[in-house]
Amino acid sequence: MSAEFEDYFYQVESLLSDCVGGNDNYALKLVHNNYFRVKAGFYEDENPEDISKELCMTVNESVLKKSILNEGSKTDLPVRTIVRQMTDLVKTKIDDTFYLPEELGGDDMEYYFPGLPSFSIEFKVEWDPTLEQEYLLDGRTVDEGDVIEIELNANPSFFPGSLYDIIGDLNETLRHEIEHVMQDAGYRSPDEIRMDDEPTPTDKTYYMQKHEIPAEIKGFRRLVRLRKQPVEYVIKSWFERNKPLHNLPDEEIEELTTFLTKKYKEYYGG
Repeated sequence: MSAEFEDYFYQVESLLSDCVGGNDNYALKLVHNNYFRVKAGFYEDENPEDISKELCMTVNESVLKKSILNEGSKTDLPVRTIVRQMTDLVKTKIDDTFYLPEELGGDDMEYYFPGLPSFSIEFKVEWDPTLEQEYLLDGRTVDEGDVIEIELNANPSFFPGSLYDIIGDLNETLRHEIEHVMQDAGYRSPDEIRMDDEPTPTDKTYYMQKHEIPAEIKGFRRLVRLRKQPVEYVIKSWFERNKPLHNLPDEEIEELTTFLTKKYKEYYGG
């Protein structure tokens, strides 16, 4: 960028930092996410203060509009639609990495749903007859939150009997990762934003991070509503199914179940 635009860009970032409580990293992420809006303001000779106020208002409105009912209606259709698509791919029993929605026959390279940022999915499916478990499922976001990666490693000997649980965990994992997409796109409060320079814990405290808690409880919420099971059971059984991935002893699973059940009830009541 030119020296003039760089100066303009960082003026907007500095002003926006004041709006979000002095969180410079979050402000910088917001400005980068709205790069083309800032660039348009620069060429149209708009005051940097006006741009920062506009972006700040967008953040505040997103936080104020967040409600449990709206959240459910906003994410249920996307999760249900995409899980159905992934389930159809699982049923083919093909080893492959599927790029969604690109490979579904349409023209879209990303998913677009009302009230959500756009994103794409890389869905890797591997069938391994030597796997001791019925399946292992894991997810993450990459490319600054624009891409959700989901990996399914399944033993074909247990299939299709394992499909019921696979579908449940696809729902949980996808809803969890969509929450991270929303965090990275600036749709969430600064308190829930993960920063790139923060170290990633490798023990039980990973699940107690400020940005992981909302993603976890919203993923579990999806399972609770699907299965109509108690939240304590849903959380504990999820950790037990994923023991090989996360390597947590039984006492830490109990501790995390208690911790996350409390957080869940604080958010959703009950």
